Amino acid sequence: MFFTIVLWGVSAAVFFSGRKNKVNVWCAMCFLITSIGTLKEFFMDSVVPHLLKLHPAVSESFYTGINSCLTAVLYLGTPYCFIMLAMYFSETDKTHPKLFHAVRIMTGLIVVILTIRYAPVHYKYYQLQRRDFWYCMSAFNLGYGMFGSLLMIRSIRSEETDTVRRRKKLRMEVLIPPYYWWLCTIFIIHSLNFTKYMKVWKANRYLSLAVLVYYLLIIYREGIMGFRFRLVREPWNMDVDSVDRNTHYINHMIKNQASKIEWCVDILQQKVPAENQRELDIIRGASHQLLMFTSKTQEFLKTTVRASDRIRMSALIEKSLSRCEPDLKNIVISVSVDPDVILCCDSFGMEETFYNLFLNACEAMPEGGTITVAGGYRRLQWSYAVSVTDTGKGIPENRIPQIFTPFYTTKKEGVNYGLGLSFCRSILQAHNGKITVRSTLSSGTTFTLWFPLSRIRKNS
Repeated sequence: MFFTIVLWGVSAAVFFSGRKNKVNVWCAMCFLITSIGTLKEFFMDSVVPHLLKLHPAVSESFYTGINSCLTAVLYLGTPYCFIMLAMYFSETDKTHPKLFHAVRIMTGLIVVILTIRYAPVHYKYYQLQRRDFWYCMSAFNLGYGMFGSLLMIRSIRSEETDTVRRRKKLRMEVLIPPYYWWLCTIFIIHSLNFTKYMKVWKANRYLSLAVLVYYLLIIYREGIMGFRFRLVREPWNMDVDSVDRNTHYINHMIKNQASKIEWCVDILQQKVPAENQRELDIIRGASHQLLMFTSKTQEFLKTTVRASDRIRMSALIEKSLSRCEPDLKNIVISVSVDPDVILCCDSFGMEETFYNLFLNACEAMPEGGTITVAGGYRRLQWSYAVSVTDTGKGIPENRIPQIFTPFYTTKKEGVNYGLGLSFCRSILQAHNGKITVRSTLSSGTTFTLWFPLSRIRKNS
């Protein structure tokens, strides 16, 4: 069953990587219909024995009939799917449309004739008792296998573009070996009645697994069938680093231009009468605002962490709360943290993190409310967690994925740069921890800081 699921997964991956590409669609169909072979064996070997015990009134012949029908779909459907794949692969539908339609119709007629000649529910009997069955099925499957392969080879040889030829060749290398192994081990061996080798087809799963590994390697190295794997190493503070690189030059330019503006304002204030300097004061205020913005941006982008500080978690929280004291009017504070818990951290960075969370909580409750801070061990997650919960207005669900993005803010009042939560996440990641959020509109928000146990000590 595992191998069947793998084939289903490959089929889905190929299909969804190019649903509008006919080659992808029929390649996915080939993988899907091939999985019937392993599915029916699993059904008969593992499922049916249990069903016979649970429902003894249902005879084994009923399940044999289901197995026969699945075999019919496999034997009759595979050639049709493969020839359709080969014709789209070789672009026969464009270069020889009449041949394309003729082959498709003729193949459908052959499937109908064979279905009438050999009833699907009796395939198991035909496999064991009828030599003519094997001759017909072998001619149908092997004939279409060779015809489809010739179309593919001709397409590769006539392809003028090296890149396209290379990709077509890779597709053939992935598809043809397991397909021909299946054709030989099923139809040739049974047609020639090589009794000793009747079960060799089961090795097809191992060959297909090897081809799958090769297929994944190709996807990683070059890409195939519309998708490609790529290993990308992302540092913990990638978002902040990218912002830092992009804003470093802008901050430098703003500082230089703001300095020039201030210099010009100083000169103009000496020349303009005091009663006419209102506009100059506005210009100076805007200049100061720009300088404060660049300074604050650089401060939040510096996420260098020192892990040598040892500080009580309760003291860290109290110190951060004391900085928010002017904003804590009409707000009730509840702290439940073990005073003996010590955190090994960069105390400056962690204090800023808690301060940002407390400040956000205050701003979410302009009418007042409650901030609850609770800490405790989470043994299953190998972590110590500290949650900060407010009873504010909450965050809309569609905005939660964006709140840790640098410069993202929904606040309309005051000076908000949208860097606070991004800074918090970077600091936690630098400590090998993480920050998560839960929020309900009109009920409140909970931010949880997760620290690895390696950074937690207990005061003895």
